[in-house]
Amino acid sequence: MRAVALCFLLVFSCGAESAVANPHERIASSLIVIRAEGKDKTGRTLEAYGTGFIISTGGFAVSADHVKTDLMKEGVPESDIKLFARYQDVTASEQEVKEAGSGADDIIILKLNRRASGYSPVKLMCTFGESHASGPVYTSGFHNACIEYNSSKICIKSQVVYTSSSGEITSSDAIEFNRWATSLSFSGGNSGSPVYREDGTVIGVAKGTLRSGDRINYFTPITFARSRIGNLPIQSACSAVRDAVESVVRSDCIAENLASTTKRSFEIKDSVRAPGTGPQTTSRVEWKDVCYQAPNGWAIDGQVEVIRGEPNGGRGSISAVTYQDAPNSGRTTRACVTIKAWSQDQPFGAGGWQGVTLRGQIIKPVPDEQDIQVAATQCKVQR
Repeated sequence: MRAVALCFLLVFSCGAESAVANPHERIASSLIVIRAEGKDKTGRTLEAYGTGFIISTGGFAVSADHVKTDLMKEGVPESDIKLFARYQDVTASEQEVKEAGSGADDIIILKLNRRASGYSPVKLMCTFGESHASGPVYTSGFHNACIEYNSSKICIKSQVVYTSSSGEITSSDAIEFNRWATSLSFSGGNSGSPVYREDGTVIGVAKGTLRSGDRINYFTPITFARSRIGNLPIQSACSAVRDAVESVVRSDCIAENLASTTKRSFEIKDSVRAPGTGPQTTSRVEWKDVCYQAPNGWAIDGQVEVIRGEPNGGRGSISAVTYQDAPNSGRTTRACVTIKAWSQDQPFGAGGWQGVTLRGQIIKPVPDEQDIQVAATQCKVQR
C-alpha cells in the first residue's frame, strides 16, 4: 500500500510551546484522525491522511476537502474513495464516516457514527474577520511521519503522531481564494486541523500551501463555511442567533448559559405482557412500539441508550433502535424500539413480560429570542 505524497498540513511541535499548554489541551478532546483510501485505475490502493475536529455532540466534524480530492487527482474515482476516522487518539478504533457536504472553500463536513456518550465539540468563532487578526494562533493535529526509509531514501514505513504549534496571522488584507496567510508551520498529515485562539475557540481550518513550491501557509477562516455549518441539524455556534449573541456583552457567558438551557435529558419507560396460554396449546404473543418524540423545536442528540428489563423466563425481546428525522430538516426527532413478549407454547403455559427504558439527550438547535434574553439576564446577575 503506497502513501500518496500530498500537500497535507501539519504542525510540528516546538520546545518553546511547552509553556503554553492550555490552548492545545482545550482542543485535544475534539480532534479526529482522517484517512482516505481508494484504488486507481491500475488497481493500486492509495491512501492519504488528514486531521479533523468535532463540531457537534452528535458526531458532525470538519476537515479539509483536499484530503479526498488529492486522491482523485491521483486517478482514484470519487465513488471509490472511502473515508475513515479515529476519535481523539491515533490508537482508537477506526470507523468509516460519511460525507455530509463539501464546497469550493476546501472544507468538507463529515458525519461519524452515533456514540452513546456523545462527542466533544469545539467552540467556533463564526464571525471571524480582520478585527480578530491580531494575537497568537495555535493549531494541532496528526502527522503521518516517516519512520523508515529504503536505500533510495524512499519512505517505506510511516506512523501517525500528534503534533502542535503556535504562530500568528501574517496577512489579513491580501486574502487569496478565501485563505489567510499564517506563520504556523505545516507539513504532511495535518490538513483540516483546527486553527484556534488561546481560549480554544476555532477560527479556521488548516489548508497548507496553495501551489507546489510555495513557502507561505494558509488557513480557511471558518466564516466561509458558516452557511453550510449553520444548516446542519446541530446546535451550532454558526447559527444566525449565535452570531448575534457574539455582539452582546459577555458572549462567552451567554453561550454557556444557552448550552445549559437548550440541552435536556429524557427517559421513558414501558412494558408489554403476554398472558398465559390457559387450556390452549398455542403461544400468545404481544408486542408494542415504545417511542420517544422530541418536542417541537428540539432534536435528539447522539445515540439513545436502551436499558433492558429482564424478561420473564426469557420470554421477551427488544428490537434495535430506529431513528426518524423531521421532514425537510435532517434533525432526528423520534426514536423507537419494538418490545415483544410471548407465553410458553403449551397448555397452561406461563406468560411472558418485557420492559424497556429509553434514555438520551435532546437539544434545541436554534435558540429563540426568549432563550437568549434569559441567558443574557443570567449573565448580568452573575457579573
